[in-house]
Amino acid sequence: MESQGLRVQLLHKNHSAREGRARRRGVAEAHRHTRRAEAVIVTFCYTGLAHIVGADSKCGRDKKQVKKVMPKRRQNWGGSSYSRNGADDQRRGYNNGGWLDFGEFVFGIGNSRLAYQARVRDGCCYGYTEGSYVIFKVFKPEDRWRRVGGVEHVDVEMQRRVRSLAEQFNEECTPTKYGEACPVICRDAALGCFQDTHFLRDQNCNRFRVDEGTTFLLEREIRGDFTKFSSNSGWNSGIDPILEAFSHWSWVKTGGGELVCDLQGHRGNGSLPYLGQDYYYLLTDPAICSSSRIHGESDLGSQGINAFFNSHTCNEWCEHLDIDYERPQYSHTSLPRAMSTSYHSLVAPNW
Repeated sequence: MESQGLRVQLLHKNHSAREGRARRRGVAEAHRHTRRAEAVIVTFCYTGLAHIVGADSKCGRDKKQVKKVMPKRRQNWGGSSYSRNGADDQRRGYNNGGWLDFGEFVFGIGNSRLAYQARVRDGCCYGYTEGSYVIFKVFKPEDRWRRVGGVEHVDVEMQRRVRSLAEQFNEECTPTKYGEACPVICRDAALGCFQDTHFLRDQNCNRFRVDEGTTFLLEREIRGDFTKFSSNSGWNSGIDPILEAFSHWSWVKTGGGELVCDLQGHRGNGSLPYLGQDYYYLLTDPAICSSSRIHGESDLGSQGINAFFNSHTCNEWCEHLDIDYERPQYSHTSLPRAMSTSYHSLVAPNW
């Protein structure tokens, strides 16, 4: 009886041990499948939607878990965000191994250029850090066919010149709105170049080819409502006296040699702060009309300068700067007053 009882006891222990080993194997197998599934799930979050590239077939495709690979933006005033306008002084990235992730459909339309949205991926690109929302601009196909070249260094330098003049204007004028500072800021820009051939859509949704080596203008995206304030042929909105005074002041400041015009961008009203400021003008893609026509395609020369003064009525900011009596002696012009004009559109094509 004792030997039979011992045998029953040993059988019971062996059965319990087998059950324990089976349970442990089951748990280990489940963990291994989970780790395998997590290793092959990859997502892209460019438009806020997560797209799964691969998943383990043994894990049940109805219960996929998505992991975001793009880190959250830090909460500071410098970075770009949908709740504020990012500052250009953050364009300090040096690891330029990144690339631009962009679509083919046009985002904005100018007189001679088309604008497209993009985002910097996998490092820095032209000084913009990973995750930055940017805009790149290329000439319209019809302007390239008319032998207008690509974007050049002169376009970048012109925009930086406007940026410098705006900083000087803010120091001398100290513009305000509703008792608070209202500075004029111009976006910084960089010159980019396509490393491969791409296809984009124009303003009519027609597909066109952009060859390798084509240059483009690159700058940080502006959030909020986009407004046209003035042109380079005398047109202005009539409701932004600070910007009209800025254009007038730029001509005085440069001794009658240059006039900043063709202003557009975002008028800060408190909903999208810029470096903590509620009121500001954040400008992009301006023009300078110069007596020697040295500032690229949008420089209409003396005709553009005369067109501005032919329609400009000095306001309280011109008086504040004591420039209301400083104007060209004669400001006659034959330019048609339009919201945007290029020099090329004013002359006959040289076929």
